Amino acid sequence: MKKILSLIALVIFFALIYFGEKRDFYCLEEGKCVTVWKTYGNSCYIIPYKYYGLLSPSGNYIKTTYTNDVTIYWNDELPNAVTIRCEQDFKIVNNNSAKINIVDFNSNYENNLNKVFYDKDAKGFSDVKKNVSFISIYIKENYATDKNGNKLR
Repeated sequence: MKKILSLIALVIFFALIYFGEKRDFYCLEEGKCVTVWKTYGNSCYIIPYKYYGLLSPSGNYIKTTYTNDVTIYWNDELPNAVTIRCEQDFKIVNNNSAKINIVDFNSNYENNLNKVFYDKDAKGFSDVKKNVSFISIYIKENYATDKNGNKLR
């Protein structure tokens, strides 16, 4: 009887973790990946690589809510950094200099818009330079797209 109760408790415990903390990985063909980890309490971690840890990340990550939309840019000329653009409140944490540094797009908005990621004649959101790739993440809807509008999985 104790074994059955222990087994039931264990199944319930793992079900709560699985359904309460959902993790998705989105990758571009170039091998650039992002982990979107929804946790309890409307908290979401976005990590600019595949993250499999059981505890909250201690390296570099973005913390935001389930309702935010986030775009992560990679520029081949900036190999150790990603730049993020968010719709709502977010927090960037850069605790590990050996990991990819995360930069806020708005911290240098005009330069990013006109020189680093977009050409001056860009007309739309996806008109980035050839050496730039990005993933747009729609956290609430559980999907992401690349710069061509293709859904990622």
